[in-house]
Amino acid sequence: MGSDKRQYPRFPTKIETIYFSEDDKAERMYYPGIIINRSKGGVGLRVNYPHRPMERVWLEGMDSTGSPIEAAVCWVKHHEQDSSHYQIGLQFLTSNANIR
Repeated sequence: MGSDKRQYPRFPTKIETIYFSEDDKAERMYYPGIIINRSKGGVGLRVNYPHRPMERVWLEGMDSTGSPIEAAVCWVKHHEQDSSHYQIGLQFLTSNANIR
């Protein structure tokens, strides 16, 4: 754990969410996910789709104003117990988000 570069501590959780990968409403692809941990700077998400590092996604239901939260994929790996799922690390890009 000495190489951990996180700026904020993480807290385990299990929250179902919906997120999308295109800002343009006509091009959006919606995906289900489970937030497995969170911090002030981002979340860990269990997903069915192998996103790419640096890809942008928008999380719904996390901002108290109802606005989607923009985040960047930092890393991707196969889920340890289910190889049909992935875990992705997301860093929030919206600095003024009202995260619940």
